[in-house]
Amino acid sequence: MNVNLPSKPLTLLMPALAILFLMVIQAHHFHARPYRQDEAWVVHYALEHIERVGLGNYILQIFIKLPPENILQDIWVYCFGHIENIVRWLSTLTTVITLAMFYRLASDLFDRQTARLALILLGTFSVFAYYTHEARPYAALVFGAVGFQWALLRFIRRPSRSRSLLTLLLAVLPFYQHPFMLYVYAAQLICILIFVRWNRELYRRGAVLFGTLCLLTALRAYFNFSERSGVILYNTETSWRGLTELYDRFKFNPEALGLFLILGGLAIFLGKTAEMVASRPFSSDPLMRFGWVWREGWIITAPMAMVGLALLVNLAVPSLTPRNLLAAAPYLALIAAIALRRMHWQAQLLALLFFCLPFVIQFHPHNGNAGYWELADYMETNYDPGKDRLVVVAPQLWQWIPIKYFLDERTRLGLSDSDIFYVTPQVQHGAVPHNPDDSLVAFDGRDSHLQRLQAYLGARDKLWVIKASHDSEPGGERLIKWIDANYTLYQAVNFPGEGYYRALETLEYRRHPDDANAPARFGDDISLTDWRLNDSVEVSPGQTISVDTWWVTDAPLDALYSSTLVIASQNGQGISQADHVPGGIYMTSIWQPGQLYFDERHLTIPGDIEAGEYLLLLGVYDIQTVENLPVNPTGDSLFYLTTLYVRP
Repeated sequence: MNVNLPSKPLTLLMPALAILFLMVIQAHHFHARPYRQDEAWVVHYALEHIERVGLGNYILQIFIKLPPENILQDIWVYCFGHIENIVRWLSTLTTVITLAMFYRLASDLFDRQTARLALILLGTFSVFAYYTHEARPYAALVFGAVGFQWALLRFIRRPSRSRSLLTLLLAVLPFYQHPFMLYVYAAQLICILIFVRWNRELYRRGAVLFGTLCLLTALRAYFNFSERSGVILYNTETSWRGLTELYDRFKFNPEALGLFLILGGLAIFLGKTAEMVASRPFSSDPLMRFGWVWREGWIITAPMAMVGLALLVNLAVPSLTPRNLLAAAPYLALIAAIALRRMHWQAQLLALLFFCLPFVIQFHPHNGNAGYWELADYMETNYDPGKDRLVVVAPQLWQWIPIKYFLDERTRLGLSDSDIFYVTPQVQHGAVPHNPDDSLVAFDGRDSHLQRLQAYLGARDKLWVIKASHDSEPGGERLIKWIDANYTLYQAVNFPGEGYYRALETLEYRRHPDDANAPARFGDDISLTDWRLNDSVEVSPGQTISVDTWWVTDAPLDALYSSTLVIASQNGQGISQADHVPGGIYMTSIWQPGQLYFDERHLTIPGDIEAGEYLLLLGVYDIQTVENLPVNPTGDSLFYLTTLYVRP
């Protein structure tokens, strides 16, 4: 193994600038991205759980139960805040250290030029760049894979107590962040048995090292499999289809060039192996078998063993996802760098340019996301916790938790635990520190759960429904049908998602009036069934008033109509008016007979109006002809609602 002499400042500056470049571009791509649902989940967990049990007890739980996979990040959130850029900075910092260790590892194995090439290839590797910047444990997983490999090879070269402690540190800490470090341990053990020559003292020290490692990780592994059984419901299958999915995630961009380099690295290894076999005896390295090809053999065998073991275990315990194999990404970059190192320097620069360009100008999100920021902004502007009610319909646990986080923590609404009602079949879960009270959850459409919803709504007139998916459970459909039967849908806003995320649908409902008495009829078919002034009849200049109206039609309408709310003097002279098509999302041209439609109209009192009494009038006119429909039976063009008293 090549252990390079201390580098000159200029030599160290090049990889440092490369790492800085990679991190700046990575941060730029993530700057305008809200938390993905998994990130929001763990951040929400940290905020609620640490606040509930206290920071000290939260840290001590590592010895008595399965700690969260993001325990270090949770402490970071508690200490520094939960905004995306702050929390993701921990992953960025971890990735910076990972890339630095990776450069040192590649230099030790090969040379600095190969290390520089491998550094750029890994940093621009889209699956690596994406998951190591998220507020998730994957940056720690790659940190462990690279750090353990680097420290282990140095320990093998010169066993010492300090190097043993460093190896343990770089192996154990990431494991308490991500249990897939077990496959890294197993892959490295296989490589040791294959490539390291028998040496009683070295193997004795290695046995002590791995024995200590097993003891330090056994408790975490026991809790992981005893409390969660290690099963992942959305795992990747061990099949040709699963392998195809893994390839799609781990392909370079550009794909053809990346595949060419990886195959080239494998071909170089096979060629060197054949040359070595033909030129027996092998080199006299006292530590390593197989002469000068052990380096390539190690970095090829390690990821193959890692992935192979994960696929085998996945047959018995479904636990494999593409991002859990992120520990293999550094090895792929090294294999590709071996081939790239054989090329002329002009070809090397051109190849690096081909990898850097898409990394800079294209962002490849390996997982979709929902419009959480937009949802939070919209609800903060329109939702009033003191007057309105809010129902979240989400078939899956991972759908309602991020919605709760963004509404609780990313708005100034000041929501309490009793302000949201949940329609979801999934609530109880070990990763949810503070579940909603049972009275605020409907698991299905049974009568008792419908009564929970009715008790929550009470007599509130305005209801908001956030639907996280269009695929509702049958029980949820029954509750939505009850809402549709007792409330009128007024507004609907969709916040689009990306990837497999469907839009977050936000619906604004108004309760049907208790005694609709049809106070006025406009034309032959349109009836005003009820109205309400939401303010006092005593008003001031410049004040904005709000009027709610409910409408119904006796027959389909063949024209588009607008309602007009008018402030007029006592002699009928109009002073101010507000015109708009009534019905919210339902234009009058699509009104159905017998269906109740709602409208809310805002009207501003002129600032220069004189004190006195003014008429508040309502009318309906054809938008195309601008002719008012007569008010039956009086025949007037406007219907009198009430009298407003303007104070001086």
